[in-house]
Amino acid sequence: MHAIRWAPPKALDGTDSEWPLERLCALAYVIGVIFKGDGSVYKSLKSARNPRRKDTSYEIALRASSRQFVDFFIEECGRVLGRKFVRAQGPYKDGCYVGKYRSVDFYKWWKDLTFEAIKAIAYAFPVQYLHGRFDSESGVGAYAVYMFGAISHVQVLELDRELCIKVGLRTGPILPYGHVGEIGRINGRTFVSKEQKLRFSVNAKDFLRILRRIKVAERNAKLLSMIKGRAWTPWRESVREEAIALGKTGLNHNSISERLAETRGVLVPPMTIYSWQHGTKSWSAFVEEARPATANG
Repeated sequence: MHAIRWAPPKALDGTDSEWPLERLCALAYVIGVIFKGDGSVYKSLKSARNPRRKDTSYEIALRASSRQFVDFFIEECGRVLGRKFVRAQGPYKDGCYVGKYRSVDFYKWWKDLTFEAIKAIAYAFPVQYLHGRFDSESGVGAYAVYMFGAISHVQVLELDRELCIKVGLRTGPILPYGHVGEIGRINGRTFVSKEQKLRFSVNAKDFLRILRRIKVAERNAKLLSMIKGRAWTPWRESVREEAIALGKTGLNHNSISERLAETRGVLVPPMTIYSWQHGTKSWSAFVEEARPATANG
């Protein structure tokens, strides 16, 4: 009996019975990881049982230091290929795990896929595609999440940025950072930058509200800790209301802070007062807004 051949979707709206929306979402995520990211699609020679004979292995693989990231990639890749989930291999000496599948049909489809075809999938499922890209290529900085790339991948970064804006993320411009020849380390290995590095930032609060998570535990923990610790001190509502009222009398933020310290014995930072006057939500309001929608809306 011959194995069922893998075939790509004929439509991106769920009308292809072999490709329901859940499977299409998984495809968008996998593409986000393998499209100039940590994942890869390649062919290699593998030794068969007969040492005189070699045949070719066509693989979709991810190597990363985060077991959580690799496990999630395996699940989504399994859905795309219609396979049972495999186990991640590792950790290896460099601390990395590896998850991979073999599929000659996926390999041939991917190698012939045009940038326009990738854009069509990304625009059809932007959140899932961006999840793959941010899991693979992001970093968490000062109240922002950064997407990284290089000058040779500027077209990909431009697509990523367009999609961030499309889904409602406040997004900065693509800017250069570092320099050619810069020495760095990833997973214990030293590397030298051979081309100019690029990045753009997205607002961290927007990221949590819309994309909700990064599948790399350390980065996600840093993001949650940073956001929860920023300016969302649970001040009493009466303090907030008095600060806003004092602002309407013409006092500046520093003077309001001093007045509250005298009358109420609380040290409210001037920047917090500024945020209150410009309508920044409280932490509890932000958490309520970020909750997943229920079945009843």
